[in-house]
Amino acid sequence: MAECLDLISILVVVYNKDIKESATLSSLMRIAEVIRHRVEVVIRDNSRISRIDQNFLESAGFRRVLIDHDGINKPLGAVYRAFVNSSTGGILFFFDDDTTVQQAYLEEVLRVLENDDKDDWKRVCAPLIYSGANYLFSPSLYKVFSGRHLQSLEPGRHLGLNAIMSGLATTRNYLNYLGESAFSLQPRLYGVDTMFMLAHAKAGGATIVCNARIPHSLNRDTDRTIRQELHRNWLEASGIFWTVIKYKRIWTPVLPLYLGYFTLRRLGLLIKRRLVP
Repeated sequence: MAECLDLISILVVVYNKDIKESATLSSLMRIAEVIRHRVEVVIRDNSRISRIDQNFLESAGFRRVLIDHDGINKPLGAVYRAFVNSSTGGILFFFDDDTTVQQAYLEEVLRVLENDDKDDWKRVCAPLIYSGANYLFSPSLYKVFSGRHLQSLEPGRHLGLNAIMSGLATTRNYLNYLGESAFSLQPRLYGVDTMFMLAHAKAGGATIVCNARIPHSLNRDTDRTIRQELHRNWLEASGIFWTVIKYKRIWTPVLPLYLGYFTLRRLGLLIKRRLVP
């Protein structure tokens, strides 16, 4: 299971932002030079028109800068798979464009994942993601359709946690072991984040919750985020209907219950969208 961990690959998925507007890219520019020399930055710009200055990033002293932009808003499952295939680092970090990257977190992850523990190599590191002063958003526990949020969580080794992808880190070795199950291209009941954590749990992997407390601008009431939730709502419904068709006798009795859930949730999202400027 040995692999070269000298190079660190960091994915940042950007939506309609330049470097200064992205908390993730701005904070990456401030990490210590000794770490930047080890970092390969891979930016997936999911905007129609890119505003990222590659020359400016390259001048910051990163080992390598790669910008992937084709004007298409690709599904995150496809973005994550492409990142694994195009990057070269032994340790991989996943970030969106709204997360403040802390050097202390990077250093803590490196200490954990560079420790070549042959008996405990199925590991994913996760920071404590906070929205606002005291709202712990991730990691969380599982519910039927989303995570049940916790008031607090002790750092250390945990089993069966859910988490958002932004801030997660693991080794290429482990992602290769998970294979295509790591990042679903057609998530039905859950989003890509939850599908990844379910595949991680099914593989018997442990989540190492780090001490780092990272602020995240979750912006759950922006129009773009609400449109994404509406799209996920359709994906969940189509997944249920597909399952009912395939296993008709087993799932037909629960269909009315889910139809009620689906209708109420979609109505709530549509009302919320009307209230967003």
